[in-house]
Amino acid sequence: MNKHLKHLLLTMCIFVFGFALTGCGVATTTSVKISSATKASCTVSIGFDDEMIESMARLSNTTKQAIIKDAKKSGLKYSKKRINGTIYHMFISTIKNSSFKDIEDNLNSTSGFSNVCISKNYFFATFNPSALTVSTSGLSDEAMDLSSFYLNMKITFKSKVNFTNGTVSKDGKTVSWIIKDADKATRLCASTTKVNKTARSKSVVNGKTYKPGKKLTVSNPKSLAKMKLDGKAVKPGKAVLKKGTHKLIIWSKDGKVQRVTFRIKQSD
Repeated sequence: MNKHLKHLLLTMCIFVFGFALTGCGVATTTSVKISSATKASCTVSIGFDDEMIESMARLSNTTKQAIIKDAKKSGLKYSKKRINGTIYHMFISTIKNSSFKDIEDNLNSTSGFSNVCISKNYFFATFNPSALTVSTSGLSDEAMDLSSFYLNMKITFKSKVNFTNGTVSKDGKTVSWIIKDADKATRLCASTTKVNKTARSKSVVNGKTYKPGKKLTVSNPKSLAKMKLDGKAVKPGKAVLKKGTHKLIIWSKDGKVQRVTFRIKQSD
């Protein structure tokens, strides 16, 4: 995802989640399409209504036309789109055939999502607007009243979906979620695999300390979607050698996520 879109999305976070301007509307759409066992394509669009983009321009000492022109120069596509009766100025960026990790990192840092996990047969994310609140010192005199918010997340698998809390397309391969409440945290999950059990940590417990070489294992490994240690993907059986505090995240295909913080003590 290019740097300019990241800047626009950060600006959105400031305006929407920090001190939303009176009468302003924001719409975001994100589409992920699995292209292989290890890669996917992702398109992120962010839209501002006239009130929002004019306010952004005014507080940035520029113009709406300059913002649009600058976005086009940076490689973003621009269009107008009507959503729920409101016209939005949409800025669009696409990543093609990137690794799952790259797309996870981009969505975690720019699109209002956290805990993003993508694999060839699994998707999980948490939309948590409160996590995006940033300081707006010097701008707090603006009125707080977001008139409209719209977020549409969509993922397309190569196989049919077996489990999801979203809406499935007619062909059974695409799942979508629509969120219209900018104050509500929402969990999104989908899996092409039939799951009856939950994968959980079997070897380490939250708050406990272990000797170097502690191996990470999980219960119900067939239900495991992904496991990350300190932000890096690992597999069951991984031995943890480095002393200090470690953070383990386990995504289960039934849509549950477990976080474990543990320590490895200094070797004797």
